[in-house]
Amino acid sequence: MDGRFGDCLGELERHGLVPSSYESIFAGGSLVRGWGNERSDFDVYVIVTEPRESESAQIDSVALHPDSLPVESFYADDGRRWDVEYWLETQVDQLFAKISPDTLTSIQPAAKRMMDAEVAFLERLSYAAPIAKEEWLEERKREVAGLPLTSMMALRALHMLDIYTEDVVGQLKADDVRSAVLTAKIALRYAVDALLASHGEFGESPKWFARRYLAADPTELSFDDWWALETMRSYDPAAPERWVEEVLTTCQRIASEISVAPEVTV
Repeated sequence: MDGRFGDCLGELERHGLVPSSYESIFAGGSLVRGWGNERSDFDVYVIVTEPRESESAQIDSVALHPDSLPVESFYADDGRRWDVEYWLETQVDQLFAKISPDTLTSIQPAAKRMMDAEVAFLERLSYAAPIAKEEWLEERKREVAGLPLTSMMALRALHMLDIYTEDVVGQLKADDVRSAVLTAKIALRYAVDALLASHGEFGESPKWFARRYLAADPTELSFDDWWALETMRSYDPAAPERWVEEVLTTCQRIASEISVAPEVTV
């Protein structure tokens, strides 16, 4: 953070974004993980017990109660954008309840009903850097470590994979090969999502797939083999169905080899 990370609290205070009472403030996202660049946003999380009232905040949606998430944004002196999310502690409690062991055996695991902001919060929590009141953050890290988070995220992706592989099969049977090619690309994304989640790497943004893949280093499918499929290296415009079938075969193999919690069947 170009030397600014140690003064994050001061920067937030100068912009009037530190509430009078809060449980914790921490940073997450690509810059904290070491994946960012000069155009990356700096993501900050403020945990509060009372809703933030603000006319300047943008509102993100979450499948929690309340279902809104205030986000304040500003540009620091160096031109970097900061996004500050205000999470109620009760929202965090609800989010953790979605990945409890009980939800693994339910008909529709709650993780399937997570929204992007919820998945991002859970993904960033593991490597979050404290800004103020570190005790809350460390306790939550210990709590989430005891939950079946990676199994839940793998199952979430496998559910979507099933949907899109069925669509691909139907499109091929109907000789709608162009649609099958596009749908196969989506299916491959969810297969990779499930595979990486089973190795502890998950997230909503596909822009970090390559980084996540290298970090997970799955044995089920090498990075080079995945990259060849992702970049459609073997795609033949004269016979596009061959590439689609190759993707389907890979997706089905990945799904059969993914390891999730022993009490779960997929």
